[in-house]
Amino acid sequence: MNKGIRSIGLAATASLVVLMLASALPHARADGSAGSTITNTARGDYTYAGRNATVTSNSVTATVAHVSQVSINPGQASGSVPPSGTTYLAHQVTNMGNGPDSFDLAGTTPTSWTVRFLRDDNGDSKRDATENTQITSTGALQPGASAYLLAEVTAPSSAAAGTDAPVTISAQSASDSSVRAVANDKITVGNPGKVTGRVKSREGVAVAGVKVTAKRSGTQAALAATASGASYAMSAATASDGSYSINSLPLGTYDIVVSGADIVPQQASGKSLTAAQPIASVDFNVPRAPVLQSGTNLVSIPFTFASSALPAVVGLTSGARVAAWRPDPSGGRYVYLGRDADFPPVEPGRAFVISQSSVSTLAVLQAPAGTGTATVALKPGWNLIGWPDLSWASLSSLGVRAGGQRFAFAEAARRGIVQGYAWGYDPRAGDYMLVHPAFPGAQRALEAWKGYWVRAYADCELLLSTPATAPAPRPDDQSGVNWAAQLAATCGRISDRFNYLGVASDASSGTANPYRLESPPTASEQSLDLSFTPASATSTQNRYATDFRSPSSGKIVWDFSVKTNAPNATVVLSWPDIRRVPPNYNLNLVDLEAGRRRYMRTSTSYSYTTGPTGGERKFQVVADPAPFARLSISPLAQMPAPSGVTLSYTLSLDSSVSVEVRTLSGMMVRRVASGRPGTMGTNLVTWDGNDQNGRRAANGPYLVVITALNGDGQMVKQSRTVTLVR
Repeated sequence: MNKGIRSIGLAATASLVVLMLASALPHARADGSAGSTITNTARGDYTYAGRNATVTSNSVTATVAHVSQVSINPGQASGSVPPSGTTYLAHQVTNMGNGPDSFDLAGTTPTSWTVRFLRDDNGDSKRDATENTQITSTGALQPGASAYLLAEVTAPSSAAAGTDAPVTISAQSASDSSVRAVANDKITVGNPGKVTGRVKSREGVAVAGVKVTAKRSGTQAALAATASGASYAMSAATASDGSYSINSLPLGTYDIVVSGADIVPQQASGKSLTAAQPIASVDFNVPRAPVLQSGTNLVSIPFTFASSALPAVVGLTSGARVAAWRPDPSGGRYVYLGRDADFPPVEPGRAFVISQSSVSTLAVLQAPAGTGTATVALKPGWNLIGWPDLSWASLSSLGVRAGGQRFAFAEAARRGIVQGYAWGYDPRAGDYMLVHPAFPGAQRALEAWKGYWVRAYADCELLLSTPATAPAPRPDDQSGVNWAAQLAATCGRISDRFNYLGVASDASSGTANPYRLESPPTASEQSLDLSFTPASATSTQNRYATDFRSPSSGKIVWDFSVKTNAPNATVVLSWPDIRRVPPNYNLNLVDLEAGRRRYMRTSTSYSYTTGPTGGERKFQVVADPAPFARLSISPLAQMPAPSGVTLSYTLSLDSSVSVEVRTLSGMMVRRVASGRPGTMGTNLVTWDGNDQNGRRAANGPYLVVITALNGDGQMVKQSRTVTLVR
């Protein structure tokens, strides 16, 4: 009996343990949100007398209470404001509780300061023009949701510069007044001055990312100066719309300077910030700095500067060389920066030759002091000048003062004071370009930032401004040109292409010839110059880019030379288009040094190699209307042949002959002869019927092309279809 009772006790005890464990398990769970419920039911499983059984308790339900919690970020914001100024501190209030809630906003400031709250609609932490809704509460926020606000803080006029003002921002739960978050902000009282404005290009386009600096007047105007305290200089960068704002400036007088990598710095001087008017608005229209090409550039800087030495005005690329021109009775000379003591300063109307190895924007280092009319003293000979304005100017805009009288440029040219044209330079082509009021293919105007060569015949002054009297009408527009042919010379990367010979009905000899244009001095250190040297030139120094003669029934000879300092280099002479030369003229290029002739109608170029120091080579172009032995090939005739094809043809002159056999579609089959001597009279040529690889060609039609080239450069071709039959 006792043994049985002990067995039952052990089983009951085991069942009780199971029941206690089961009662701790929940029947249902909630999400934790305020107002949600949690229901639990306990269940016990046990075994009694060998049988399994279950006991279930009553269900117990609990409701989750509302717990308020809030955060405000950042916990400490800072800003600056001048006396009587306003600043905005951005904050984010987030509902961290488990139920919907709203939060009342409050702020505390020092005496006489004010604070109010605006809704930051787009949450960008900035006061936008449309954000004007004043709030005192966040409004209802779901758990985890945020409200974005701007605390608008205004300083009194009595606020002392350099002091700090504590501002406390709080957000208090509307559900539980004991719950609130606090941000301890700090406002620094700055100086009251402010400069705002907008920077645009001369074309009216906003310029972003450039630097605007306000500097106390009386300090040296150095663009890259380092500010020693806010009272000396402060800067700001322009936004995408070109706007800028420089804040917290001490009251005083300032120079405002805008500078950037690809613009010309500009300065607005003497802007006063006073207690009555602490804000100044300064807008800029800035010119773009020019881009200099790799190689040679003729550059003019159309401004005056406080410090006019060229290294103080522009920054040069590594290895760049700069030259200026000094005219003198012997024809003039270059002077170089860093080598010659008489290298001139920068001033409107003067140009420089800048040679560099890479493309770059001209870096202007200081703000110009101004622009204006420039007067350039011209000496007899060539003068290197520039247009002193940011707009273009026709030659008729120039004036000349000589002997106490003032003339329009065209009138001065007619009086023999100056030449009526100028020469610019194209750095991409490595060649000069003509500026002329009427010459075909020439430019008509001078451009800003570029240098030009002007030729004078007497001491005078070039007035780079609109002349007092309008220019007299031009006597002609080059309509007297009967025909013209262009000659070009190239040597590596440099060239001289603007050279023309021809015939004009109103051409004359000497400098009065309106079609005879003098060549300017060479611009690059590696020089190449093709110049006409007519016998009628008044001086051995006269070198002409054009040479037009009056009509003649006889032979016309144009003398020219090609001069270069390139050693052991190949110079190529070419004549791109001679279709306007009358067909009755036989046109030949003559190399006087080599004794060679080149018939120009059937060839397009002639080349030679310079010596170890370059040098000068003399040539002629001869236009001869007299009967001329022209090379020709009579029609080809196919003759009977046991195998292959035999052709007969007649040459009018001894020549070098090449023979090709092609398919009717133009594909090469066999080069029968190349440079084979051909004699004046009848000649025979035979094709054995094999192709270039020695294989037998198929029977059928083929095209035979015979080319003849003689020593004068005359070249002719003749072709005919033949039939191969075996």
